[in-house]
Amino acid sequence: MTRPIGGLRLAAALCIAALAGAPCLAGDVVLVEDASASAEIGTLVSGRDGATGLDFKDRAITGPAGRAIEVGDVHGGDTNRLLVFQKERAVAIEYPEWKVTDVEVRVKLSTEFGIPVCVWLVPGTTTPAFNRSVIAAAVMGTVWRDENAGLKLGTIRFGEIAKTDTSATPYVNFKCTKVGCREAENLRKAVGFTPAMVNIYFVDMVDYGAGMSRGNAVWCGDDTIVLGSMTTGTLLAHEFGHAAMLGHVDGMSCFDETNVMHSSSDTRAYLTEGQTFRMHADPASVISGEPYELRPGLPLVSCGDLPSAGCPELHKRIWTDCVTSVDCVCAP
Repeated sequence: MTRPIGGLRLAAALCIAALAGAPCLAGDVVLVEDASASAEIGTLVSGRDGATGLDFKDRAITGPAGRAIEVGDVHGGDTNRLLVFQKERAVAIEYPEWKVTDVEVRVKLSTEFGIPVCVWLVPGTTTPAFNRSVIAAAVMGTVWRDENAGLKLGTIRFGEIAKTDTSATPYVNFKCTKVGCREAENLRKAVGFTPAMVNIYFVDMVDYGAGMSRGNAVWCGDDTIVLGSMTTGTLLAHEFGHAAMLGHVDGMSCFDETNVMHSSSDTRAYLTEGQTFRMHADPASVISGEPYELRPGLPLVSCGDLPSAGCPELHKRIWTDCVTSVDCVCAP
């Protein structure tokens, strides 16, 4: 919600607040409601700079919870957008009516979305699949929390497969080289499938086109992720990223092997705000689309990996990872 505020009244109100320890603010402000009290708020602001008359996109501005965030003198431009990120909160997407006069933009945050999953332990794996499945799910939840992804792990349901059931035997070593492959359809029929959530199948080995390996995994589409028996914890977060419409970042500027969406890495840890935005905003993502449909009535936009008017750049960060020179060069 955007509200115009008279300049003298705004200055008086904010400077009275300053007597209680809050700073005097000038220009447009963002007031965030239902924020977590303990975590910094990050915003990406797009509009036209009132001082220069030039349009800008996704200017990173942060502020503490519980206080108005001053975003400067923003006028209406070609792109008028406000994105708000915070730990334990879902991404907020607003399109303010920036004006020549100062405005107050109120943004109401939602709690992070819980993501339930169903795990199937296919008989015949050579390592303790139950332990690995729990660890992988926990690691995915940790990545989401640490990267302000607005997601948390919901209920983990375990599908029941009798150890003596031989119908799943052909899929202990699983091959699927493209989204929507017939092998995945046959796996679901033989093993089981729970609708309205992503189903995760732990098998022994996986081949996604580069040969069988216990360390491989694949997103098959149709709410289906298949993991080999020796996959690392962050690989589940990677495959869920595909389910949320994220592609590989190999070879892209501003990314290295520490990003969750690098195709082959043991050091995946980070997501950019540009990636988190796409996970929430893309109508084909499992978050906003089927099976979870967690953003009914909220703004959605298809982005892809390339820059577009409706989306921040894929590498856009509010909080820099800055682990390597690549990350530091592309810091906000």
